Amino acid sequence: MRIIKRTALDSAMLACCIKPAPSHQPVHYKGLVVIKPWGYEFELFDNGKCSIWLMCMRVGTSTSLHCHQRKDAAFMPLTDGVTFKTLAGSEMLSEYLSVEKGAFHAQENNSDHDVYFLEYEWPSEKGDLVRA
Repeated sequence: MRIIKRTALDSAMLACCIKPAPSHQPVHYKGLVVIKPWGYEFELFDNGKCSIWLMCMRVGTSTSLHCHQRKDAAFMPLTDGVTFKTLAGSEMLSEYLSVEKGAFHAQENNSDHDVYFLEYEWPSEKGDLVRA
C-alpha cells in the first residue's frame, strides 16, 4: 500500500481555494445510485465512522482535482485503466493507495472501457470536499 501525503504545495493550494459552505447532503445514501458527470457511485457500507463506495468512471472522464480537509481516503482498483493524479504528477492506480486529508487528487479514465474502483473514506463525511 502506498500513501500519498499532504505536501507544502497541497497546503498552498488549499489556502488559495475558496472553502465552500457546508453542503446539504442527504441523511444517508443507502440504496441510492449517485449520478456524477464522470459516471456514478454507490455506497456499499457506512457505519457513521467510515464508508465504502463503488465508483464507475465512464471512458474519457475524470473527477475534479480536489481534497478533503477532514477525512482520509483510500482507493482500490477493481479494473485496470484508472489514472490517479496529484499535484506532483500522475500514475496508474494499480494497487491500494491511501491519500491523507489535505492532499489534492483526481481520478481519470483514459482507457477504452468503463473502470471500477472502491473508495474507502474515514470519517464518513460526504460533504468534505474542496475543489481546486
